[in-house]
Amino acid sequence: MLQSKMPGAPLSDHLGALEPALSDGIYPCCTHKQAWKLDDRNVTHSWGAIHIMPATQFRTAVIAGATGLVGRYCLEALLEHYDQVTALTRRRIPLDHPKLLQHVLDLEEMESISLDAGDVFSSLGAHLDEVGWEAFTKAEFEYPRRLAEHAVRAGARQFIFVSVPDSMHTQDFRRYTEMKRRLEGIVAGLGFAGVQVLRPSLLLGERERPRADERRLKAMLRWSQWMMIGRLRRYLPIPACEVGQAMVAAAREAVPGLHIYYHDQIRALAASIESRMAS
Repeated sequence: MLQSKMPGAPLSDHLGALEPALSDGIYPCCTHKQAWKLDDRNVTHSWGAIHIMPATQFRTAVIAGATGLVGRYCLEALLEHYDQVTALTRRRIPLDHPKLLQHVLDLEEMESISLDAGDVFSSLGAHLDEVGWEAFTKAEFEYPRRLAEHAVRAGARQFIFVSVPDSMHTQDFRRYTEMKRRLEGIVAGLGFAGVQVLRPSLLLGERERPRADERRLKAMLRWSQWMMIGRLRRYLPIPACEVGQAMVAAAREAVPGLHIYYHDQIRALAASIESRMAS
């Protein structure tokens, strides 16, 4: 059964500081600091209770899509909070880091790579107007599905990936949403201990290749966001950096089962990392 629950502290605890920025249409970006520590032990927070994990636990992650808008920030957060990170990428990431292992490969060959990670992240995606429907379907559905199947066979505990909210737009977008719901259902049935699904709306951030349709939509939402109340808040634009951070925060919560996160929950997850590191 799909759930839309927010693990950790009450949502209001994390959103309070963000409300002035939200009301002004200003979206602060993210910074990453030191890992969460308490008396030399790693700390996570789940359903209002503190869980202490032994410092000797070696946290490993695999990420596919680390060169994309969200993936760049997810990778940055992973390198802060995990002990070893493996990136499956179609081109080399210009980053040398002692925790990072890169596998440059055609994603058609992803099953040839041995996955050894507790948590597997997917921020794979494409733009329909740039690649066409066939390639778009591979990036948004086929590759994430195959990655999840490969990960569960390798013994991964969690799968964390980016989806979309319910459609409010064109027929193509409704078709896209249906495809993502199919993916969510397939992944949920694979047997992971936890599946964390983030459903952000329009992403804010600098892409390598700006998209004209996104610029128009951003402009429209800037003046209409004051009307976005209740369930409509899930369609508010959100900084890609916060989505990347929230993916890692959701994984560290390690709440069992399938969990869905929308705009406010995503922002609270991202803010929870900052508030815990500052405390």
